[in-house]
Amino acid sequence: MARALGFDFGTTNTVLALADGPATQSVAFTSAAGTADSMRTALSFMKDPGLGAAALKVEAGHAAIRQFIDNPGDCRFLQSIKTFAASALFQGTLIYAKRHSFEDLMEVFIRRLRNYAGDNWPSDVKRIVTGRPVHFAGANPDPALATERYNEALSRFGFPEVHYVYEPVAAAFYFAQNLKSDATVLVADFGGGTTDYSLIRFETVGGKLTATPIGHSGVGIAGDHFDYRMIDNIVAPQIGKGSHFKSFDKVLEVPTNYYSSFGRWNQLSIFKTSREFEDLKKLVRTALEPEKLETFIGRPIARAAKSGHSSRHLKKDLLRWHCAFSYLSGCLRAFDGGFDFFRRLWTPCSGSRAGGFASWGPTGSSGGT
Repeated sequence: MARALGFDFGTTNTVLALADGPATQSVAFTSAAGTADSMRTALSFMKDPGLGAAALKVEAGHAAIRQFIDNPGDCRFLQSIKTFAASALFQGTLIYAKRHSFEDLMEVFIRRLRNYAGDNWPSDVKRIVTGRPVHFAGANPDPALATERYNEALSRFGFPEVHYVYEPVAAAFYFAQNLKSDATVLVADFGGGTTDYSLIRFETVGGKLTATPIGHSGVGIAGDHFDYRMIDNIVAPQIGKGSHFKSFDKVLEVPTNYYSSFGRWNQLSIFKTSREFEDLKKLVRTALEPEKLETFIGRPIARAAKSGHSSRHLKKDLLRWHCAFSYLSGCLRAFDGGFDFFRRLWTPCSGSRAGGFASWGPTGSSGGT
């Protein structure tokens, strides 16, 4: 009988595992995208007439990515939602005119996991053990607020006990189970939203493994920052960054702040309903390279969606971009050599940036903080 459920709610990926005594087993999820024992931390929302006028078709993980790729102009897509857990500034986002708080988004995501798990979802869990970063993402993260939001979302599922463990501590314990002698272990956890470090002493006392924490620290800088630099240096120039427009008798550069918003996941949720987006659409008429700005504001996407042939190519392009960035970002995170390549793209940041969640959807449905 399963007694505990381990919940690793990550910025990029999420994993659930059942523990019954010393034995553990990952929970498998079966969605429209197939079966896997981990789930991308992503959500997509789309209106579905078959479900009723106000009902939305909601998918999570790779199924959410697939729904977004198949319906690029009609689907609201969110990822990296964990990044706003500790942000007091984030009070919610509008999804098809309905405001969703962080707790709501987390609940929706877990409910989709439960649905995908089917019979694999345990009904006899006594407690859930949830990982948490040493330091949450953001310039001024509030860990108490993040815990409060986690508790609220998890309480909606009726778990009798909710416990928390620092994410690198959990990784260190897994490693320590194979130790042949006492050791002091340094664990570095480079995730999507945060990078955490913990120093732990493992010793065997009376035949039992004991762990003594020596110190821990972390920063709210991680994989999302790598994604931003890649978008800013590789993608943004293709959609107009560095291009120019005419203003009376002057030739001026398109304001770079438009592309800063595009490259930062949390800004995407409000960009299409912002004043900057409206200004950008007006610039197309006087741009020296209007086709780039049109790509930025999505006019070719809307046109392509009306053509079966173009739409198929568009879907392939979206999928290729998504896979390329996921693969490249993963390689850079996993291998030290990636930093040598990436150093050409990286420029110093001032302070710590909250990654935020990635979001894109049809105009009028994108919400804000």
